[in-house]
Amino acid sequence: WSATFTKALEIHRFVKIVSFQLMGLHLSVFMRQSLAAAVTPGSVKLGNVGTGLGGMGFNKGCIAVQLELAGAVWLFLNCHLAAGQSKTSARNSDWQKITSRLQFEGANGMESDYVLVMGDMNYRIQSPGLSEDELRLALEPLRSGEAVGYVPNSLLEADQLAIEKSQGNVFLGFEEEPITFCPTYKYDENTDVFDTSPKARTPSWCDRVLWRTHGNI
Repeated sequence: WSATFTKALEIHRFVKIVSFQLMGLHLSVFMRQSLAAAVTPGSVKLGNVGTGLGGMGFNKGCIAVQLELAGAVWLFLNCHLAAGQSKTSARNSDWQKITSRLQFEGANGMESDYVLVMGDMNYRIQSPGLSEDELRLALEPLRSGEAVGYVPNSLLEADQLAIEKSQGNVFLGFEEEPITFCPTYKYDENTDVFDTSPKARTPSWCDRVLWRTHGNI
C-alpha cells in the first residue's frame, strides 16, 4: 500500500512522512513537499492501542501517528472497532479505551491540537422501521447511481455512529462531513451488489472519517 500511494502521489508533489503497519491496520502520512519542511525534526511518533482479544489484542484497536507541524500538534489515527450488528456498546468501549490509553511520552494523544480519525468503525444501520428488503430497496437509487448524493433521512437517523455521537457516548467534539455516499459495507466480493450470502449483512456506513480541531484548517 505504501509503495502504491507513494507512486500515485509523488506526481502531485506529495512526500511520505511516515508509514506504519500493525497486523491488519496500516497508516501512511503524506504531505505536500512545501509543508513537509515545516514538520519539526524528531517530532514524529508512533502509537497503538489494542482493544481486541482480552481487551488488549491488536485484532481491534488503533495505530496512530503524532507529529508537530508549524507549531501545532497533529494526531492521525486508523481504527478498527468491534464488529457485529448488535455490538454498539463494544464499539463505544473500544473508542473509550483508545482515547484513554493512547499515550505519547506520558501525555494523552487526544490532547493534540488537531485529530483526524479514520477506519473501519463498524457502526451499522440499526432497524429504521424497515425490513432488510425494504432497506436495500431504499438504497437502490444511490447504489445504482440514479440518485447521486441522496440518502434517505430514515437511514441516516438509524446510523449507530450518529446516534451514539448525538447521545454523547463517542467522538465528543468531532465533526464529520454529511453522508452522501452509498454504504461501504457489505458487498459480494468484486461486485457492487449488497451481501447475498446466507448472513445477508445489513448495508452500513462502517468506514468513516472524523476530525476535531482547536482552530481552523
